[in-house]
Amino acid sequence: MKALLMNLPLPSMVPRHITPHIMEALACVRIVAIAGPRQSGKTTLVRDIAQRRNMAVVSLDDKNTRSWANMDPKGFLEEHTAEGGLVIDEVQRIPDLILALKYRVDQDPTPGRFIITGSVDFFRSTQSPDSLAGRMMVVPLFPFSVGEIEKRPAHGELFERLFNDKDLKKEKIPSESRSQLTSRILTGGYPDYYRLPTSRRFRLMRSYATNLLRKDTQDLTNLRNVDVFLSIAEEIATYSGQLLNYSRLGSAFRVSDNTMHHWISILEQLFLMRRLKGWYPGEPLRGVRKRKKIYFLDTGLLGAIQKRDEASIKKDPSVFGHFLENFVFTEMLKILSCPFASETEITYYRDAQKTEVDFILERAGKIIAVEVKASTVVAPADVKGLKKIQSLCGDAFKAGIVLHPGDRIRNLGHDRLFGVPISALWL
Repeated sequence: MKALLMNLPLPSMVPRHITPHIMEALACVRIVAIAGPRQSGKTTLVRDIAQRRNMAVVSLDDKNTRSWANMDPKGFLEEHTAEGGLVIDEVQRIPDLILALKYRVDQDPTPGRFIITGSVDFFRSTQSPDSLAGRMMVVPLFPFSVGEIEKRPAHGELFERLFNDKDLKKEKIPSESRSQLTSRILTGGYPDYYRLPTSRRFRLMRSYATNLLRKDTQDLTNLRNVDVFLSIAEEIATYSGQLLNYSRLGSAFRVSDNTMHHWISILEQLFLMRRLKGWYPGEPLRGVRKRKKIYFLDTGLLGAIQKRDEASIKKDPSVFGHFLENFVFTEMLKILSCPFASETEITYYRDAQKTEVDFILERAGKIIAVEVKASTVVAPADVKGLKKIQSLCGDAFKAGIVLHPGDRIRNLGHDRLFGVPISALWL
């Protein structure tokens, strides 16, 4: 019997900004892979798309479905593919299906016939038998952005204007207090949790992290000690927005640098966190460039793992600053993941003199430098790093911005340097 879910009622759905880009991808490539953390809304999204396109949907979280797909991958695809195609949810559970899909789309190259989803970064995994290069587009799906939670239109105008040398509109923008920003930070974006009271959300999100590690590490590694992974995540949470020190982390767990590097890679593949590499326009300072910073992909989860409530974040400027920087990173990541035609890389800058810039956005050789500050007023020292990037990049430099809790976009007295309210990311 075919496992068709097309006629099941969909839960109330928050519109996702990535949806039009997925539809665009389906018109161009044979397979679209949607990858993101568990409970980020992948299943709800693909069921909605499947209904629009008359596609069947199967989930490999179902034990019987998984058993069938494992025994006969080719037969499984032949049996379940509907007229409009097939959605395979949690495809990482059966890696052999990738090869069967490759064979199927090579026989029939019609675009948009298959959507696959995965809760691990399965195309970085050594278990993935084939990259499906030229046949597939990978689309990231993160937890909700602030704009999605508030049901606002997709909003990437800020970066689009900056990358294209257009002036920023100087109109007044509603500001957000430290309390409002702290609430947004700790709310996070997981669909099942963001509406819940903080205390209940924290308990459930810590349970989510434990269950995630228990369920999905088996798809990536033979390491079974979930408590170790949770302890690592708790320790790394204290490094959010900072340079990683593998030796210090390894010493804390009595493992080698290489082992710690491997464990962090697994946590990345589970979409819990992401490492950022350093940026430099050329070859010098390789030692500096090799150091990586780390950020959680959801600040609600970061707060839950650190056991931080709003009061403990607001009262400590250093803690608030670290959480705010991580929050801005996740919002930018969600905004910049949407336009496929203009892929943007996010890195950071730190030189031997310890001049730093929180984020460097690079698109087609164009550069935007981004600083995040917790103060409502931008001080002269806040633009030091931005001016350094401007001098290094020349014509490639398109803008430098200080994102902060202000209420107006302001020129900072230098060409293409601006103070920008954080709320401009979603308003």
